[in-house]
Amino acid sequence: MNKIIPVLKKYFEDFKYVFYCMLHPFKGFWELKHDKKARTAVSVTLYVMFILSGLIFQQFAAYTFNPAAIRPESINIFTDTAVFVLIVGLWCYSNWGITTLFNGEGSVKDIFHYTAYSLAPYIIVTLVLTVASQFMSMDEMAIFTTVQAFGILWTGMLLYCGTMVTHQYGALGTILAIIVIFFGMFLVAFIGVLFFFLLQQIFGVIYAIYRELTMRY
Repeated sequence: MNKIIPVLKKYFEDFKYVFYCMLHPFKGFWELKHDKKARTAVSVTLYVMFILSGLIFQQFAAYTFNPAAIRPESINIFTDTAVFVLIVGLWCYSNWGITTLFNGEGSVKDIFHYTAYSLAPYIIVTLVLTVASQFMSMDEMAIFTTVQAFGILWTGMLLYCGTMVTHQYGALGTILAIIVIFFGMFLVAFIGVLFFFLLQQIFGVIYAIYRELTMRY
């Protein structure tokens, strides 16, 4: 126990830096990279919290504000987690691959960290809205939607600042880089789906040949 307490204390000290990045994104993300203030444990925690916050919202947000409540059987923690991991992986590696071609200075690890720290506003807003939805009526839908959009925009702004600071781009260069990164993500996903269906067709042909041979002989 004497060894665990200092570790937990250090962890919570590191976790407090997430809130600093939320309010001071340029300096915060600069220090994440150059002063080595990013912590893998904190980043992984934020990714897990992002997944959990979405699942908590789907499960417990009031019916009025929760589209998933219409089809609760569609909620699947494994599918949601797999999709999220896939998107983060595509973002990190497409980000690194594209920005490397345009003299970006960030590594995959840097991108992994600043992306995680950027998710904090969305996590907080989602959890707050999950609780608030229990006390809100249909008349307050505009307020709910506005707060939800605010959380998304805040996270988007942090991703923009993180990309700018990490890769040392200008304002316009960052916008162009993000557009190309999303195009790269789409392209990789498209090729992956195409490859999957191609493999499926190949295995289908092999299986059909196997069945034909076993039935004949």
